[in-house]
Order: sequence, then C-alpha cells, then structure tokens
Amino acid sequence: MSDQPFANNDNPLLRALVAKSIENSLSVAVVAFPGTTNKGFIEQRTVETMKSNAIDAINELKNIINNFKNLKKILIGRSAGGTLVGGLVNLNFEKFIIIAGRLKTKELYDQIIKKPGSYPKLVKNNKNYYAFGLSKPYIRADKTFKNKNSLFYCLCQKYVDELINEESVIRNTFKLSNKQAELLFLQSRDDKTVPYQVNEWKKLADMNNLKNEIYSIKFPCGHMFNTEPAVNETVDKIISFINC
Repeated sequence: MSDQPFANNDNPLLRALVAKSIENSLSVAVVAFPGTTNKGFIEQRTVETMKSNAIDAINELKNIINNFKNLKKILIGRSAGGTLVGGLVNLNFEKFIIIAGRLKTKELYDQIIKKPGSYPKLVKNNKNYYAFGLSKPYIRADKTFKNKNSLFYCLCQKYVDELINEESVIRNTFKLSNKQAELLFLQSRDDKTVPYQVNEWKKLADMNNLKNEIYSIKFPCGHMFNTEPAVNETVDKIISFINC
C-alpha cells in the first residue's frame, strides 16, 4: 500500500517485493494512490483522503477473502504511503512497515525558514518564495513562478496547518493502536526529500509501548528506493521482519 511511484508497476521496489513475497508463499494486495506531479513534485492530495480510500479497500478485501480474519495481515507503505500506514496502526493488523514516511514535516518547514541560505529565496508581492528544486521536503504550493530556470514555491499556510492536524491524528492513532502489533521503520540516510526521520517514528512507538525496530538502508537510494542493491536489501529486511 503506497502512493505513486512506489505503487507504479515499473517501480523496482514494488516488483521485487511482490516477487519475493510470492516466493515466500505470501499473498499481496497493492493499493495505489495518485502521488505527486512530475512538475515540481507538488502534492495533490492529503493523507486523510488516502486513509479513507485505504480503509475502503481493506473492507473490500474482507468481503472477497473468506478467511480474512484468520490471516496474518501486514500493512506496508512508502513515502506518503508510509505516513498513511502510520495513521492506520489502530487497525487489527499484526505488523506495520513504514518506509521513508514523514512525521514532523512542520519542523522541516521551520528549518527551511530559519536557516538563511539553505534554499534560494525571493520576495514577491510581500510573500516569501523558496526554490526547493527536486530535493525539497514535502511541500504544497500556494503559488509558483519561474526565475532563471528555477521554480519557486510559496508555502501554503493552509497546508502547513493540515500537516499539524495530520501529525495529531497519527499520534492519537498510535495511542489507540493494537498493543500486540509490531512496527518496522525503514529509511535511507541519503534521503533529501524527507530527511532521516525513523528516530522520530521510534520515539512515538516507544511512547505508546509498541514493539518496534528501525533499520537504515546501507546502500544509497535517496527517497525513491530504485537502486538494485538498496532494493534487494530493503526487500530482504521486509521479508525477514514479516517472517520473524
């Protein structure tokens, strides 16, 4: 379960994970969501909407799988899909795997604003615009404009407010979670889109007495998880976690 591009049929991580799962006699259901646009990677949907769609998909699986209640159920998500899984840990599933999911995005915005020179900045019509490029943290643009081949974004305060609410929902979900559940947090340390956040997820899990494990991908793969060594390492870790 994830947002595009993880759910894209051409994505190496998805292909490898599905193949390895079947090889290990596991059944797999992929729930794909619209991800981010190719022009500036601006988010087009909120996690709350994805959560509603995911629950609908899970309910549909209940209706078509006779022994659904007796199955060992694992939820996996990457990127915004990972954040989505964080908001679903109160479901009666055994294991949850969050790959490069965001948690403290509001703090990432604050870092950008407080660190002079970290991103090119222009002031236009009394609003601050930042040239995030492709390595930006998750952003929702209020307005954009081009200047010298760079695309500048104006932070949308409404979206920042949504992020604060999103994190509040996730934290509350962790409080209501199945205390028998196990969680795995995976991320690459060279992730520039969502700077390394597995420790923040671990703090949240520990605070709610949830068994959890963090794992840093040793091979560089950024946020996309599309290099063969990193894909193999990630898939092996996921299968090992599921089977343990």
